[in-house]
Amino acid sequence: WQAAVPNHELYKFYCAADVAVWPRGASISQREAMACGLPLIISEHSMVTDLVSYENGFVMKEGQASHLAGQMKKLLEPVLRQRMGSNSRKVVEEHLNWRTIAKQFIDIVNKPD
Repeated sequence: WQAAVPNHELYKFYCAADVAVWPRGASISQREAMACGLPLIISEHSMVTDLVSYENGFVMKEGQASHLAGQMKKLLEPVLRQRMGSNSRKVVEEHLNWRTIAKQFIDIVNKPD
């Protein structure tokens, strides 16, 4: 068990982890974990299942611990875990960085009606 830590220290925990699991809703922390090169396991009801559409994690059935355990078991394979973690980092670098997000926002705002 770990008490809450300041946001600016979360990366230390992500870097010490092998996998990031969110059994419920969406969070900016999912992207932070991806930036640290972690594969994700997220809930089917999180509204951000697209975050694992880059072969960088799995979707789990919410409320079904056995399904979560099965998804986690897959990530015991070091080669798969490493590949998915690398894919997570790549997604952040190419699609979820602030420069890309700002450009997309500006393009939307400047789009002629």
